[in-house]
Amino acid sequence: MTKNNSLKPSRLWLIVSSFAAVLGALLLVWAALIAWLPSNLVLAERAARELTSALSAPVKVGNLQWQLLPVPKVVLQEISVGALASLRINRLNLYPSVLAALQGQLEFKRVEVEGSVLPQKTVHRLINLNKKVYASSLAANWLSADKPLTRLVFSDLTWIPQGGLAMHYAGQVDFDNNWRPRLADISWPESTINGETLRLNLTRLEQQERWKLMLSQGSGSTQGEISLKTTANVAKPNDLPFQLQASLQSRDMDVAGLLKAFGRPGIVSGKASGPTTMSASGADLAELSSSLHSHSELIINQSALPLFDISQAIQSNGKNYAGKTALDSLSVWLDTQNTSTGTQIDFSQIKARSNALSASGQASLKGQQIEGQFTVDLIDGLIGVPLAISGSTDQIKVSVPKAAVAGAVLGSVVLPGVGTALGARVGAALGQVLEATPAKP
Repeated sequence: MTKNNSLKPSRLWLIVSSFAAVLGALLLVWAALIAWLPSNLVLAERAARELTSALSAPVKVGNLQWQLLPVPKVVLQEISVGALASLRINRLNLYPSVLAALQGQLEFKRVEVEGSVLPQKTVHRLINLNKKVYASSLAANWLSADKPLTRLVFSDLTWIPQGGLAMHYAGQVDFDNNWRPRLADISWPESTINGETLRLNLTRLEQQERWKLMLSQGSGSTQGEISLKTTANVAKPNDLPFQLQASLQSRDMDVAGLLKAFGRPGIVSGKASGPTTMSASGADLAELSSSLHSHSELIINQSALPLFDISQAIQSNGKNYAGKTALDSLSVWLDTQNTSTGTQIDFSQIKARSNALSASGQASLKGQQIEGQFTVDLIDGLIGVPLAISGSTDQIKVSVPKAAVAGAVLGSVVLPGVGTALGARVGAALGQVLEATPAKP
């Protein structure tokens, strides 16, 4: 006799019934769990309350969603911080580490920031207000992790510096332990010259406190090394634990692209080359950023002043300067100093020459206000003419005093052939006399 291996109807029914019972029980448990868990709206409101308490500033969260599969993920949308909602994030995707969570720590494998507006003033105020929060249990767990964040990805990020114009970024940063960046790739999407976007690459060197920096756009580049020194035990209370130093070399960097990337008007164009040094000190990243100072000694080839016709400005006593001044050579020392109220930019040792003129002087830029004083010699024309620029960067004023022009003319007539330097001095002196002489009644 052959055995019948097929399942009997009664046994098959028993298996199906058992499976259905288990499945039904699972569905009931899942339904009960879903009913017990708060809705996305309730979670968003709870997150807003917790963030408001932690940041000491009003926070709104439009929506919060979460998932466990295929990977754990928390999504926060329409986040705003501050009474005026000056800090905004359209979407924040958080990918927590399950293994770290089981060990009582909060770590993120990946954080994605999509569409954000970050005013420097608001960010620094939040940092200063909430250093005390680091003592809380949640913050302590966050900071105790060796690598709180593995990868940060951001797109359509708008940074608004103190007193400056908005700057737009996109990029990715991979971190080692203790918030040390291992790799960084950051771009300025709106700073594009001939289809080439300005891009910054940062690479950590041999797990040391040193990084290779490369800023590039087209054929131009700035390369060098950044180092960070840490003082573990501060002997003097006034000493700061972090010291940043950098030595860089630029070659044919497009000046117009750099100005556009950092929210500055295109008052100069050309290809810049020369050395740059940078330094900063502070107790944390925010203080390092606020104290950053740089010094560059640049030679700008193929240079021009796209917004000014200097010859026309002098001939019209500053009334008409629309146009462009092409230059054969331009050199400048450039110093920048970050502060809590914005960035101060000083231009010194400015020397420019073209086939029509030569000029020297200095200028400063704070926020959107510019001030500058120059002395201009026109080839086969006036010498030692003072020229001043002032006002907002979107409406710069150029002034050439009439008396100074008259003084320069008289100086050239009185002392013909003496030379540019002496003629300039006499012209300036005569200009001051003419300006000081009261008008006859």
